[in-house]
Amino acid sequence: MKISKRAAWRLLIRGIEHPETTMYVMHCRYVGDLACRIASALGYDGDFAAGLGYLHDIGRKIDSPNHVYAGWKYLSELGLEEYAAVCMTHSFLENDIECTCARTPQPSDLGYDAIKEFLKNHQNTFYDRLIQLCDLLCMHTGPVSLAERIADIERRKGTHAKSAYHRACAEKLLADIDGKLQLEAGTMVWCQYESVKNDYRILPERVLVAVDLQADFVDGALGSPAAVAAARRAAEKIAGFAGKVFATFDTHGADYMFTAEGLNLPVPHCVQGTPGWAAWGPVAEALNAKGYTLVMKNTFGSVTLPDAIRREVGHDDIEIEVIGLCTDICVVSNALLLKAAFPEVNVRVDSACCAGVTPEKHAAALETMRSCQIDVY
Repeated sequence: MKISKRAAWRLLIRGIEHPETTMYVMHCRYVGDLACRIASALGYDGDFAAGLGYLHDIGRKIDSPNHVYAGWKYLSELGLEEYAAVCMTHSFLENDIECTCARTPQPSDLGYDAIKEFLKNHQNTFYDRLIQLCDLLCMHTGPVSLAERIADIERRKGTHAKSAYHRACAEKLLADIDGKLQLEAGTMVWCQYESVKNDYRILPERVLVAVDLQADFVDGALGSPAAVAAARRAAEKIAGFAGKVFATFDTHGADYMFTAEGLNLPVPHCVQGTPGWAAWGPVAEALNAKGYTLVMKNTFGSVTLPDAIRREVGHDDIEIEVIGLCTDICVVSNALLLKAAFPEVNVRVDSACCAGVTPEKHAAALETMRSCQIDVY
């Protein structure tokens, strides 16, 4: 069974709070991106190659010392046999359990017999060999030369009796794929990983949606002490956020009291041009310092927000985080709209940066969002 590279990436980072600072995750990311470029240049399935690269070291989050066997077992149980195979093959060139960088597996190691048997019976595909090469060209900081990568591993983990044999096999693997690239695509492996270094970005790209952090909702007509506390935390989050920021502004006119919302909630608020419509002080400072996209709306949820995100970001490989006021009205409305518009995207809500009309309604809205597979934390 094949899965998209986005699904593979999501599987890798599931349960990891900060993937961008997790070394093996970043290594997998570079391996996948480099594999994608080389495969695509040679007419192979780049998306599939990327997914294989992202998942080749997934065993490290299960049992790092035995990551080869752990990753193979985990992905096999999920029915992802082709991805499981690269967990086994990526470390061992020429299907030889001793043709590996640094320490060779020992009979006492968990899964040793399974690894040896698998390598004996498995015939490497182009994708197996590609991931082997990319694994030997990428560190957690980005692509490097083959010599740099092997030297780094041997410096950290030592050498063994067949280290020279492994280096020779690695050089042959590089020469083989380099030759294919030059013959079929008129380029070289070096060019591909230079482009990865120059065009790299973390996926999914992070997006923050700050919902209605306006003066009237914080300490104005519809404000509360809970809203003030949440808005202070929200301002801090906006200031430190690494990604694009979108801010929705509840926007009404002078006729608010005669609208459907006004008839049900007869409290004038967020009338455009009034002090209550503006972003609350600390939030305004954070937004202006950060830079943001304003999305005005005249009702609880913004149907134009998803398109604004697509237009500004330029792709759907994103993770969306939602904060703001009020949890049980505009936050839940926009979070559900975003989940509907981006069903394969992880939508998260930082509950500490939200406040509801009442604590009970805040809690109930959070549960509603959890029920709709929105990640509330």
